[in-house]
Amino acid sequence: EDLQLHIAHCPYEQLKDNLYATQAEVESLRKETKHLVQALEQVRHKAGLQSSSKVTSSGTQSGELLACAMECPGISGKSCFAAPMMSLNPSLVATTSNKDCRVRTWRTVDMSAADSFPRLRSSCASLATHDEMQGIVFSGGTFPNDIIQMWDCVDEDAQRPVRSLGDVGEQDAVHSMCQIQGRKLASGDENGMLRLWDVERGVCLAMASAHQLAVNAVTTAQGAGGGFDRVVLSGSGDTFIRVWDQGSWQQTYSLDSMVDAVQDLLVHGHLLIAAGLSVIKVWDLRTLGLITHMDGAAPICIHGKQLFSGCYDVPDMIKAWDMDSWKCVGTLLGHRGKINSICSFGTELMTSSQDGSCRVWKAV
Repeated sequence: EDLQLHIAHCPYEQLKDNLYATQAEVESLRKETKHLVQALEQVRHKAGLQSSSKVTSSGTQSGELLACAMECPGISGKSCFAAPMMSLNPSLVATTSNKDCRVRTWRTVDMSAADSFPRLRSSCASLATHDEMQGIVFSGGTFPNDIIQMWDCVDEDAQRPVRSLGDVGEQDAVHSMCQIQGRKLASGDENGMLRLWDVERGVCLAMASAHQLAVNAVTTAQGAGGGFDRVVLSGSGDTFIRVWDQGSWQQTYSLDSMVDAVQDLLVHGHLLIAAGLSVIKVWDLRTLGLITHMDGAAPICIHGKQLFSGCYDVPDMIKAWDMDSWKCVGTLLGHRGKINSICSFGTELMTSSQDGSCRVWKAV
């Protein structure tokens, strides 16, 4: 009652000033925390420690360190990495840059350049591969080149895409893509449209107005059982996660349990894991019940028996989560900018950041 009385007699401008002051204080504390973490990492680096992470990696024993084995500053020149990064096979990784508008492939053994596709007319917002089409990378463009293009990574002399899916102006910026059995592809765009593509013919088979805001993530649920083998899941900035039947392209279910925009989705067995800007939530697809939530952030990636994610409070930190207890068991430090992508290949983990570098992490 005292608070209500205070608000009733407090001028609006004063309330607004108090709010701005609180927000500024929180931001100041966040920056101070970031500087302390960076200073700690520099001390560890001088002492010969490459990582403060005590995490379990695929093929390692509990308690071993996951350390940065290679750092590739300016791997795409002086540009920053855009979010898309994808493992093509255990020896090849594809990345994109949001400034020089190129898709590049890199040899994971030494991070040397393997190939560079011709400069695109716009930056690339998403990448995808297809298990039935070896050596093919799909790039989703933004305005003015808002189409999906197929690139042959095997042909080093390729100067043009194999084909394009759709025409310029037919769709908006392609924010997400995922493969579907039968040489098909699902894509989500900036205006909430969800499309199904025949990649052999380059034609759109079905489309739906899936969300009110951008479709930031799409994935399938192969192996989840319970009728989920033939569905596509979409996550959006409108906080909804929706389930779509691949045959009819109709919505069959909807989850509205995120507190902020859905940025990333993945399915692991019967688990559905969704990451937002400040929270990660885990559902059981067999019951559609919420299992747990953690204070992590997109992007997310499963490596071995752990889930790796971004961190809301310290954007250049990577968190490692045990997938049995869902507790944070370690952190990876070293980047100097927001984490944009996390990718697993073999026994190694690769991360890209807005600091313009990629890092490859190995168990030591």
